[in-house]
Amino acid sequence: MFMIEEDFGRARGCNQHHTSHMVGNIGGREFAESLAPDVQKLLLSSGCRPLVRKKVALCLLRLFRKNSDVVNVDGWSDRMAQLLDECDLGVLTSSMSLFVALVANNHETYSSCLPKCVQILERLSRNQDVPQEYTYYGIPSPWLQVKTMRALQYFPTVEDPTTRRALFEVLQRMLMGTDVVKNVNKNNASHAVLFEALALVMHIDSEKEMMSQCVALLGKFIAVREPNIRYLGLENMTRMLMVTDEKIK
Repeated sequence: MFMIEEDFGRARGCNQHHTSHMVGNIGGREFAESLAPDVQKLLLSSGCRPLVRKKVALCLLRLFRKNSDVVNVDGWSDRMAQLLDECDLGVLTSSMSLFVALVANNHETYSSCLPKCVQILERLSRNQDVPQEYTYYGIPSPWLQVKTMRALQYFPTVEDPTTRRALFEVLQRMLMGTDVVKNVNKNNASHAVLFEALALVMHIDSEKEMMSQCVALLGKFIAVREPNIRYLGLENMTRMLMVTDEKIK
């Protein structure tokens, strides 16, 4: 254990990367008790390479999932907000995976991070500063979009008017910008984003106009010949009608 702690504290680059991978895979209680503080410190280190920080974020996620009672994340709201300001999309995606686990466990602690999530969605929906390697069939980092919207669904509501308005604008662009195309891979990615957006719309109890737009959009998907798309359309239409019956009359 001492040698592993030394690798986290003094090693650089490749060694830290491999050590994070090993600790994350083993993930036992003893590792969590001894190494979680070092992992957290390394994740927040500005001198740590993005490749290593990405792996470290996933390592901390694994430790937290297996030993949430041991990994101390008290006072991590400000630190998590710092991670959500990350420019590198690889680090940001791994950090968002960690964030989803944290808010699922206790969303109240991280309410200050909610505007950060909306800013991430704004950045992606406008395709701002998104490297080509994080663009999938023309869609800016769909996996990060889905994770971010899933994180938002752990919060009961979006109370700040400015943040709420910004989120509605992002969701509006998502609803308007999705259609069925011939490329299966692009369909899969765009529909993953769309259906997560629909789930978020239902969760935050949007205005009647947006609900009606969602129902009309789902009607188009139900009418296509592709069975998987029709199934997803029917499933989400059922969910939407259950929670928004009064809003769409």
